Amino acid sequence: MEVPLTLGDTARLWDEQNIDLTSAASQVGDASTAGFSDAVTGSASTFASTWRGLIDDLAGAAERQADSLRGALADYMGVDLSVEQSFLPPELQEYR
Repeated sequence: MEVPLTLGDTARLWDEQNIDLTSAASQVGDASTAGFSDAVTGSASTFASTWRGLIDDLAGAAERQADSLRGALADYMGVDLSVEQSFLPPELQEYR
């Protein structure tokens, strides 16, 4: 069965993207503006804050994608089990 493995592997890769993006968002958001002159410190802080928000949004999207793939995997496995059970004689079927 290639489909479940592919869905599971792809969900894991999206999870890794979420982790990487979450880390990047923290690093961007925590970046110091101490090296900037007073004239640009506010702009640099706004820039970092804005980018942190955008990266956080991307991290959330990656996590939602992973969750959707896991949902698809669960649905696929459920349908597969249901179809498999339909081919068994009634006395060998598993009921839950």
